[in-house]
Amino acid sequence: MISDLRALTLETERLSIRPIGDSDVSAIYQIHIDDEVNRYLPYETWQTWDDAKHWYAKIIQRRADQEAEQFVIIRRDDQQLVGTIIVFGFKKNDKSCEFGYVLNRDYWRHGYMLEATRALLTSLLSMNELGSVRAVVDGENSASLALLSKLGFAITARLKEEKSGNKETCYLRIDSY
Repeated sequence: MISDLRALTLETERLSIRPIGDSDVSAIYQIHIDDEVNRYLPYETWQTWDDAKHWYAKIIQRRADQEAEQFVIIRRDDQQLVGTIIVFGFKKNDKSCEFGYVLNRDYWRHGYMLEATRALLTSLLSMNELGSVRAVVDGENSASLALLSKLGFAITARLKEEKSGNKETCYLRIDSY
């Protein structure tokens, strides 16, 4: 399944979506040094270029291990990298995978992530090996929850963890179209 994603490239009206390459890391670094962008992500804001190199090495290793594929979202008109989407957590028993995404703050509220995720989900859910896609979102991330709702995701569970100050985590899923 993951090997099929290595060659996946998609075009939408305004965007190109393709697997990450070495030349993309500096633009991704600019996204992940922003505390506001990283507010709801499961890792800390990058502080140095070494953080970016370490992250990219993990991405390449996960690709080699066929655990994940990281995509970049490029605006077609000016070739600016505006965000990323990762596909990972493949489960053969229920034919599902998980995905996550991040968008440069300069491009928030322009519909780019909706356009990109819709295209990628349509492609993923048309693959025979995949019946559903999962997402895990911080319960306070209203923008992400709204995006996933527009895409047709349904919340399957809401959990609060005492050790994180009763912070709510939402688990969502969408099945094949």
